[in-house]
Amino acid sequence: MSRYKEEYTYVKMRRNVRKTVLLKFKHYELRVKADIVIANQKPFESILPLIKIKNLRRYFIKEEILFELKKIKGCKEADLMIEVFAVYGVETSIGEYKRYLGELDFFMSGVDTYEQATYSYKKSFAYFQQPEKSSFIPERL
Repeated sequence: MSRYKEEYTYVKMRRNVRKTVLLKFKHYELRVKADIVIANQKPFESILPLIKIKNLRRYFIKEEILFELKKIKGCKEADLMIEVFAVYGVETSIGEYKRYLGELDFFMSGVDTYEQATYSYKKSFAYFQQPEKSSFIPERL
């Protein structure tokens, strides 16, 4: 049942992207805040580098985040909060416009053994389910 809810969340986020507005759709942007557990140390919070993807699919998100977590030496598991944005814009001086689409929560374990890394979906919120939300994870390039 949770996989169905997760796929439904991606469908809602993809539907919310307007591709024929004044500015053209460029890509999705993922901002990730992680509570990372390293062997024999206390968990710590980290903001991972900005992830840009063309398709909002479960497999792509999992692989990109796993790639970033593998860079952290000794990382065993991570509790992830992911904010998803749609980025519109052109290459000229008009610039970019970012639209908040929602938030996903995951838990990844077995990061140190790449082939056996698993992740579990916890919950998600679309932008309209969070009217009180005013702050976002800061960008880390």
